[in-house]
Amino acid sequence: MVGYSLHSSPETSGDQQQRRPLVPELLKPIPYLLYGGQPVRLTTGHSNDLDAREATAQAIQQCRAELGDEQPVAGLIFAGVGYEHAQILAAVQTAWPQLPIVGCSTDGEFSSAGGYHDDSVLLALLSGTGIRAQVGVGTKLSAGVDKAVASALEQAMAGQTEAPAVCITTPESMTANCTDIVDSLRERLKEQRCPIVGGVSGDHREYRVTYQFAGGQVFSDAIPVLLLWGDITVSCGVASGWKAVGPSHTITHAEGNVVYKIDNKTALDLFADYWGDARKFESLGEFPLAVFPDPSRPDDFFLRAVFGLDKEAGSATFAATVPNGAQVRLTQVLREGILKGSALAMAQAEDNLGEAKPFGALVFSCAARKWLLGTQVAEESATLHDARSKGRFPIVGFYAFGEIAPLSSEGVPFFHNETCVAVIFGSRN
Repeated sequence: MVGYSLHSSPETSGDQQQRRPLVPELLKPIPYLLYGGQPVRLTTGHSNDLDAREATAQAIQQCRAELGDEQPVAGLIFAGVGYEHAQILAAVQTAWPQLPIVGCSTDGEFSSAGGYHDDSVLLALLSGTGIRAQVGVGTKLSAGVDKAVASALEQAMAGQTEAPAVCITTPESMTANCTDIVDSLRERLKEQRCPIVGGVSGDHREYRVTYQFAGGQVFSDAIPVLLLWGDITVSCGVASGWKAVGPSHTITHAEGNVVYKIDNKTALDLFADYWGDARKFESLGEFPLAVFPDPSRPDDFFLRAVFGLDKEAGSATFAATVPNGAQVRLTQVLREGILKGSALAMAQAEDNLGEAKPFGALVFSCAARKWLLGTQVAEESATLHDARSKGRFPIVGFYAFGEIAPLSSEGVPFFHNETCVAVIFGSRN
């Protein structure tokens, strides 16, 4: 098997927020061999120790307790933004040299083994005979999304002729339009027809800097991608708990992520028809817009979170692009509805798996869900566990600043807000 490996980065010191992203060396294919005939599985390690070295050592120890001497094929690392991430990656690369890894800083991590934590180190390892993995990273997203995406995929696809089973990505969230990132991935992988899933990096709602991981290096303003091949089936479930209310409306004037007119009236005037004078609101974050890419499928929509209001212009700024001409509806949710959405996403994913045997799940949940759940946030990971898995397979995930997934198992990917995306891995053998 061939996998991409990045050399471990030197340790950094000083304030985490001042750390500069490391410059990647030229990626080269490195032989990465898997011996024996082991079943496909997902192994997890999770620690909330505040010291990066100690937390990573505990996570590695937990994984080794399950793996023994078996060599993992790929790794996912999710961690709080305040950790020294270079230390985390260096330790994992020392434990399993040249292991293809992707991951990011988050708004919180959760697993079926360790529950929910605001700041922790979560390590998930894929292993088993018949799986191949390669990683690529594109830098300087802010200078050109398509160029960065093309670079990441070129690295990850090097030497491979078969279509991958899945593309997993954890890109930057603040320096580029996330809709453009997803559109570029979709266009460049359209002939591969593989699911594209992921979550964008977070920083505890500070909106200062987020970090992305690829191989042994830490980046900002980057897009890492992990491609998997072999005996692996992937299914998705996408749900939020938000319910569309009222009739359908049309976006009549939008520029990127700023919506000026809906049905030829200002966005705030339309909101006022439902919620009262929107100019009195500091935020409408709990009332995202439901966008219907195919009006003939009224149950399929993605959410766009409201980030800001211009009370003079009557416009609303959203977390990502809302296209002109789009059919939209307003939404509302109760707190218990958020948890029902989580359970529904997991149930959909397993229903879509078919006859494959599930061996693990990866979940991307929006940071806005965490904020709205408040003191009940730990219930989401418990709900995901109880929805279908009930201990039958491990679940790992994190709170993201946006989620990437198709609306249906075989559909094209979209960028979502305030949504729970459940991805279940299954094996045919």
